[in-house]
Amino acid sequence: MNNNPITIHQFLISLAVAIAALLTGCGGDQGDVSNPWSTPETLIFSYPYPGQTEVPATAPVILRFSSALEQEVIDDIDSRLQLVSDTDGNTVMVDYQVVDNGRGLALYPQSRLAPAEAYHLVVNDDGLGAIDDNSVARVRFRTAGSQAGASQTMGSGSFTLLSATPLDQPSLLEPIDDASHPNDMSTFRMSFNQTVDPTSTAYGETGSVQLRDNLGKLVPASLFLQGRYLTLDPDQDLKPVEHTLTIAGLRAQTTGEQLPEYNRTFVPEATLPRATSVLKVGSLGAEQPGLVSTLTGNPINQVPVQSFVLGDESFTGLSGDLAADLAFAPNFPNAVPLRVPAGSVLRGTPVDVNILGEIPSGLETGEVTITILSDANGYLIPNPFSDSPSVPRYALLNMDAAMTAAGQEPNAALSQNLLNVQVAGLAVVKDGVLVLDAVSVVEPDVLGLEKASGLLSFRMEAYQNQRQAPAPSQDTRPLQLQSWAPGETFQPNARPGDPVILNFNKPLDPASVFLDGAVQVSVDDVVKTYPIRHDGATIIIGGDILQHGKDVELTLTSLLRDTQGNPLNQDQTLNIRLPDFVLPNGSTNELRAPLVAAVFPGYPCALTDVDLTGERETWRNGRCVGGKNSDPLYPVPNMFKDFSIRVIFSRSIDGDTVNDQTFVVEHFDTNNNAWDPINGRLKVLAQRIEFLPNNPWQIGELYRYTLHSEQNSPVCGTNAICSTDGAPLQTRQISQSSSSAPELREGGPDLTNHFVVTGEEDRITRVSLRSLPVADVNANLSIDDNEQGAVPDGNGGAIADANYLQLRLKSKSGVITHANIGCGIGDDCPEKKF
Repeated sequence: MNNNPITIHQFLISLAVAIAALLTGCGGDQGDVSNPWSTPETLIFSYPYPGQTEVPATAPVILRFSSALEQEVIDDIDSRLQLVSDTDGNTVMVDYQVVDNGRGLALYPQSRLAPAEAYHLVVNDDGLGAIDDNSVARVRFRTAGSQAGASQTMGSGSFTLLSATPLDQPSLLEPIDDASHPNDMSTFRMSFNQTVDPTSTAYGETGSVQLRDNLGKLVPASLFLQGRYLTLDPDQDLKPVEHTLTIAGLRAQTTGEQLPEYNRTFVPEATLPRATSVLKVGSLGAEQPGLVSTLTGNPINQVPVQSFVLGDESFTGLSGDLAADLAFAPNFPNAVPLRVPAGSVLRGTPVDVNILGEIPSGLETGEVTITILSDANGYLIPNPFSDSPSVPRYALLNMDAAMTAAGQEPNAALSQNLLNVQVAGLAVVKDGVLVLDAVSVVEPDVLGLEKASGLLSFRMEAYQNQRQAPAPSQDTRPLQLQSWAPGETFQPNARPGDPVILNFNKPLDPASVFLDGAVQVSVDDVVKTYPIRHDGATIIIGGDILQHGKDVELTLTSLLRDTQGNPLNQDQTLNIRLPDFVLPNGSTNELRAPLVAAVFPGYPCALTDVDLTGERETWRNGRCVGGKNSDPLYPVPNMFKDFSIRVIFSRSIDGDTVNDQTFVVEHFDTNNNAWDPINGRLKVLAQRIEFLPNNPWQIGELYRYTLHSEQNSPVCGTNAICSTDGAPLQTRQISQSSSSAPELREGGPDLTNHFVVTGEEDRITRVSLRSLPVADVNANLSIDDNEQGAVPDGNGGAIADANYLQLRLKSKSGVITHANIGCGIGDDCPEKKF
């Protein structure tokens, strides 16, 4: 990231040469230059561009042609043009949308494309009329691997660095010498075939990522991580000397496998003297609220956020100015490097947060801010589909951005980094003004519940008088803590295993988050270290930081900085204490064994009388052990193919007792009529476990999972999952009488749930809800004296926190002449009636 000054004379020369040499003749897409001779009609733009990788699985295919499609072709387009999977040759079902009176076409897949797979367009024998079929057939791309879920949906094989642009360029840029290697403005963007373990990622003298110059000195830089993506952004322009990028000690988050040591040596190309052109995001001149993108047909500079939770009508409209640095064009005749500096800011209109697009959530996002985290790099290149001088040039840009919201609660839900956003567009000159129409897709997390999809229809115009162009705005607000969880009010709602979440008003410099003393944690006055990760304007502190009866103190200092280097506005100390976990009568022997509070999919009790015969609709998981023989049999549920198995317990368990002997997942092999074990990874927290398979769940197949326990002779970690005090999991939760109920610390039969995996037709949003605060902190199914929680109000009544139930004596009759609740007859104890 750098802003080297240039003279007005250099600016005018470089900008004029860049536009004249690279963009001359690009009026063929409704520009100013006419073409005196006839050229074949062709495809002139596609998103994804030919050979593009890491394409979001929710992306549409956007096409633009040099002339409009004939009506006969449009009427029959679904049989003339198909999107096909390279893996199995199957045609992807898409919805076709004609754009700009036939000049463009958009293909929207009816369901998400498969992750980490290749696709291509096929034109059948009837063709596309006057449009050259071969130009369309060049559109081939590969989707990005998943950022979560089964490890095989992220990528196959051992832990591997897939690419490190611009050291490894996509096939579209690779043969262009001007774009085939780094330049002095380059930011390095790496993608891997598995998510990267944040604890193994650091930049510095002893870090796992290092960039050194020819003297062996470490180049000052910022490092950003999100899932499978890692970005290294040098703080200053690179010198035209030999540099070496080294990656050593990086681990996969999914498997723990270590990446083989990686070393690449290069010499950056000098791009000076540069021109800086200020671009307006929007349309210059008179307001044009109805202006739509020539590529997508959608309103320009709106980012629609389509998700199950929010519906399809939520969006934010972007505006602002960006400064684009252009390399000296005469030195780069085939691909002019460009850069949008880090710290650039776009403002977004408030997003309507309506559940299912209809029900107001009560959340007010306020203004949305998009901050460019690292220098965005790209190129202006000749059109890859035609060498005709009349077709517009291509603009490619890779960027990393952070999204924040002004509202406290929405910012906590929406704040995040969005790395490796790939923008593709067309550059034309209209009335002497450089205009960029571009397309990209982002997949933000929504409320922590699901991945949304947003199709960006960018329009950027250069100010005609660059001498009087406004300076792009910066986010000058001071950095401050905006909210945190569990916060001061909701500490009774927290439980062991929950993280501490700190939400700031601006995106953070990731290097500052991990500085000694920036975020310090003390437990009972002893400084301790816990795993920390960072995303956008949020810091998440995990591990076992929260424990009952422990005083936790968090200290935040001015070592924390935003991406512009501004420090935290004031040091802060945050104090946390969970409700005390008290042993009944001072003995662990009177603690009840842990219960299964909730599971997904299935039912939280040991089951009997399973029936898997006959048609799928008649399959039954059984009824709860201990119930009546007349109790209904629970059906075998469906589970969406991308979901994990989740189990929540009533109190903390011993993570060492959860292993492949006590938690077993199996798939039914119909050929051999046998259950085969499924390998995967377990995420074990204090009161929750989650399982994801290594290979994706197979649609239509029958699976089961078993939580093992033992009633008579439990051996923790061998035949039973146990609590931290050694009590086996209590799986039988009902009985016909108190005499037949399980003993306090008694285990029970194995808890097994069967389920069938389903596809997109059963996609839902899964929400985990907990009833908190819970009066019964130690989960022994009774209210101990110290758990009463209610206090007298001084007026003959009592005050209690949320989720307390009060019992009142409604009436008495017969032989009962006096009665009281909570204490003896004649005593007054309003606080003990809860």
